Parts: sequence; C-alpha cells; structure tokens
Amino acid sequence: MRLDRRSLERAYLATHYVVFAGGAPLILRIGERNRELDRLLRRHGRRDWAFLTAWNPRSRLLPHWRNAHRQRRLARLFPQALDGAGIGVDPDWPAEDSLCVLGVAAGRARRTGRLFGQYAILAGTRGGVARLLWCDAEGCGGLIP
Repeated sequence: MRLDRRSLERAYLATHYVVFAGGAPLILRIGERNRELDRLLRRHGRRDWAFLTAWNPRSRLLPHWRNAHRQRRLARLFPQALDGAGIGVDPDWPAEDSLCVLGVAAGRARRTGRLFGQYAILAGTRGGVARLLWCDAEGCGGLIP
C-alpha cells in the first residue's frame, strides 16, 4: 500500500519524536523548537541535527527482527547518535526505534533516509524548529533491504 503525501504528512505531524539523552526524554514535534535540544547541541558544539529511523521502509510494517537488523545497520553509520523513538497516535502502528544524530547536515540526513527507504526525516538547527524534510519528490526507493 502506498500512502499519499497528505496522509503521510498528517501521520508525521501527529508523531512524537522522542530522544533519550540522559535525563528526561526530549520530545520533538514538527514546527516546534525544543530548548533542551538546543542546549544539548550547544554542549556538544554542534549546530545541525536529524532524527532518523530504518524501521518500516515505505511505511510498510516489517517484522520486529527485520526492523532491528536495519536499525543496527543505521546505527553503525552514526555511532555517536542518541537513541530515540518515533511514537505515533495510531495504536496499530508500533513505535519505531530511531536515532537523533547531532552534527549531521540536512543533505546527508536526507540521503540516509532515502537509502533506508524512508519517505521523510525530521531535521533542524540549533535555535530553529523541527522540520519535516521529504527524502525526494517520488518518495524513497530504499536501497537497504
């Protein structure tokens, strides 16, 4: 099943992007600034960030073991990333393990999302709002099985 862009956007907007950074989890939302994330970026001397997952490429549910394998491959690309989870409102859609990568440029993050079959990623800069960035106009092909 291929979802249209408007449906995907509604689902992404309704998702909480949770970052586990030590203390209380940081909750990122599209269109909102997160001052705790800004402080974290400042402490690490970074400006840019991205929230990425390898789970459920093209919004197709995969078995947990397969998603976990894909996520480990993503984590090897960003060994310093913080763990996270994308938690949507649809009770039939499980939370997706994710990474918050500090210091990654939006272009690289989008290419990585495309590589892992994601339609979009979340990204931003210190002091700015979280932005939904589409991986490409057609959706992502996904090269990582």
